[in-house]
Amino acid sequence: MTNTMRAAEQREAVDHGKEAVDHGKEAVDHGKEAVDHGKEAVDHGKSDAPPAPPKPPVAPQAETSTIYIARRPHRTGLLATVMIAFAVVLTFAGAALAYSLTRPKVYGAEAEIVLTPRPELSDTAVDRAMLTQTLLVKSPSVLQPVAVRARIPLRRLQDAVTVEMVGRSNILQITVADRDRDRAVRIVDRIVLEYSQVAPTARNGDSAPVELAVLSQARPLDRLLEPQPGRALAAGTLLGVFAAVLVVFLLRRPRGRARMSPYWK
Repeated sequence: MTNTMRAAEQREAVDHGKEAVDHGKEAVDHGKEAVDHGKEAVDHGKSDAPPAPPKPPVAPQAETSTIYIARRPHRTGLLATVMIAFAVVLTFAGAALAYSLTRPKVYGAEAEIVLTPRPELSDTAVDRAMLTQTLLVKSPSVLQPVAVRARIPLRRLQDAVTVEMVGRSNILQITVADRDRDRAVRIVDRIVLEYSQVAPTARNGDSAPVELAVLSQARPLDRLLEPQPGRALAAGTLLGVFAAVLVVFLLRRPRGRARMSPYWK
């Protein structure tokens, strides 16, 4: 009887197991149906949604190449350069003119002497004789007594005296510069006197190369020797032009070497 009860219990347990398996199968079938319904809903939503905009086409990447371009070095503009050059010229001209106007006044006096060479002298001998006379006027033999009388140093007097032949003539011109007009005239007159006594003449012997004759007595000049604004302005302008040319050259020349820079095409 005990065995019979155990067999009945086993059959009953087997039946309960089968029922549990059947319930599991039904649950799996329901899950599959739910999955099928979800897929249908997703497909229906896709069909109702507006179409997605097309993606923009991707432009093909341009080929990159390196091109070297020479950069032109910076230079000052033409108009600015002209203005700077003009300013340089004006500066030099104005400075020269201003300096000339600040110089003290220097007066002048002059006298002229005719030198007549002996007729038998050659051209070379005549030129040498004329040169000797110009040097003789500024020699200490002539100027030393004059310097003592005028109470000025010999060197200063030699610097103040100018002796030259007028053009291609035989006229010897003596000019003295001094801040005192009257003293300049007296000094010239004294120089002519001393020179006439020192220089050899035809009256002193046959060996004298030239004969002296005073053409004009000492007289004051009608113009100032210093200052001379016109000459100073011309000299300053000329110097300013040279300086302006140098400035323009420095401004217009390329500054440094041209550098190469990459350029992407």
